[in-house]
Amino acid sequence: MPANVKPGRIVSLVQIINDHVPSIDLPRLANELSADVAVFLPIIDAAEMLGLVERQKGKLKLTDFELTFHKTIRNSDKIRLLKDNLTKIEPFKTSIRLTNQKRTVNAADIAGSLRKNGVQWDRDPELNESFVNNLLIPWAILAGILSYDGRTQKFSAIPEKYI
Repeated sequence: MPANVKPGRIVSLVQIINDHVPSIDLPRLANELSADVAVFLPIIDAAEMLGLVERQKGKLKLTDFELTFHKTIRNSDKIRLLKDNLTKIEPFKTSIRLTNQKRTVNAADIAGSLRKNGVQWDRDPELNESFVNNLLIPWAILAGILSYDGRTQKFSAIPEKYI
């Protein structure tokens, strides 16, 4: 998942595209968002990874999965719908594997494992740790994938009976 993409940005993007069903071209989307195309490309990439939109000939189109997503009213419930899709992409996939192996892990553990597997957002290890935290805290917590203890700064798996 691209670093620094927050759940609210995905929800906003999907709402704008939904307002222009069946699709919207990238220049018009840029105009709607009052932003340069380069600013929202990571948001589009994340929405594609999550199965909400697909690009077709310079236009963004909503997927069938998005219809269920859009009908859900509360943003926190929308993120929970994305749980299965999140567990298939990084850094969530590695985070789940590590928390299942160990009881708790921190961002450094996750970033280190990702780096060994060739996944990193920056060459600076501290910046990668920050990206891991910035992705996991809003996404994994809202989706119910992981829990986070702010005091110890550690993530842990959520037992299946609570999911």
